[in-house]
Amino acid sequence: MIICYDCQIEIKTNKTCNDGESRCKKCAHRIRCNKYNKSSYGKEKKQAYTEAHREENCTRAKAWYHENKEQYRATKRAYKKTSEKWKTANSEYKKKRYWADPDYYRAKAKARIHGITPDLIKHVIGQPCNLCGSTENITVDHIHPVSKGGKSMSENLQPLCNPCNAFKNNRLFLPGGGMMVV
Repeated sequence: MIICYDCQIEIKTNKTCNDGESRCKKCAHRIRCNKYNKSSYGKEKKQAYTEAHREENCTRAKAWYHENKEQYRATKRAYKKTSEKWKTANSEYKKKRYWADPDYYRAKAKARIHGITPDLIKHVIGQPCNLCGSTENITVDHIHPVSKGGKSMSENLQPLCNPCNAFKNNRLFLPGGGMMVV
């Protein structure tokens, strides 16, 4: 009686693989496929096949998803419950979330609105309004407006409260005070 080295079932013929162990046809085929897929020739063939059949595979995957949404969602929920990889990645994400550093995320949100980086906006936050001196509802204003060719650089940013920023709009400041209507 000969037993397959991998699946421990009884086999009829004594065919050995390259490593000298006896295996059934199914296990021997799996080992040959793994060896082929790891070779450079196998990798090239697999990549060429993937590129040639990309559209077909995408449409097949989309069709399967639309037919089996509930099965997909159940599998995803089960993965989230059991997977250590997902749990550690998710816990790392939670550590970086808003409540860990709210000032940074407020700055990041304001920076996204104004199209600049959070590092550029840090020197503006916490300062009083340049026009009225208020410390409430501070926003970031471009001294030379972006619509007039101004850049998002630290020298071109100033803190203004919401009413003053709305009043200034896209006008330029004059050197002696006041604004230039353009």
